[in-house]
Amino acid sequence: MPDDIENKEKENETKIDLNDPAVVAAIEAAVSAKIEPINAKKNEILDEKKKLQAKLEAFDGVDPEEFKALKAAMAEKAEEDAKEKGDWQAILDQRETKYQTQLEKVTTELTGRAERAEKFAKDLIVKTELTSALVKAKVSEPFMGAVEMLLRDKITVSEDEAKGFKAFAEIDGDHVNVAEFVRLWSESEEGKHFVSAPANGGGGGGVKPGANSGRSNPWKADSKNLTEQAKILRTDRALARQLQREAGVAVTA
Repeated sequence: MPDDIENKEKENETKIDLNDPAVVAAIEAAVSAKIEPINAKKNEILDEKKKLQAKLEAFDGVDPEEFKALKAAMAEKAEEDAKEKGDWQAILDQRETKYQTQLEKVTTELTGRAERAEKFAKDLIVKTELTSALVKAKVSEPFMGAVEMLLRDKITVSEDEAKGFKAFAEIDGDHVNVAEFVRLWSESEEGKHFVSAPANGGGGGGVKPGANSGRSNPWKADSKNLTEQAKILRTDRALARQLQREAGVAVTA
């Protein structure tokens, strides 16, 4: 019996209609938003490649190992000449330049490693928090990857010496955590098309309860209350901005 009930619930679950014009338009808009910066970056890389290719052509036919050996021999000869002349300052300057070059090379390598490690950590934080938030918001499985790409660039990771890395998104000047950002997006006109409808829901992504569940929203048309609006504006402006966004009205707090 439990299996029959579960199967029946699955049959009743409303699927997203990929032929729905609104869904198609939302997908096309999301894809277009991602492709445009990618194409721009591709053109930038191609231009840089052409510049590097032009520089390399100047060294066409030069053996790198032979060049290094020649450069080392010239440096050694210059040091010998300086010794013969008793120019110890020139020798010191030459060796200082040599060691400084080696130090800069090592520093650059270590800095690069540190930057790559930091980027990996930040990307991992964004992916982990974003994936968790998308699942919680009930984004449809077929769209998970596309939605993640769509929202990833809107999330910033900052570093606090005391608390470490912190991921957030900015909405109307406010910093909100990733879960709240995804929740608000999933309830928007853009996001609702990517949300799985609840079982027996009759289609379309439904509005999910958020941090304000359990109380009416005085900015919504069906529960508008000017007195309550004024009270919230006086006591909690952050909540007022959130409620205004949820109600789809201009944010004035």
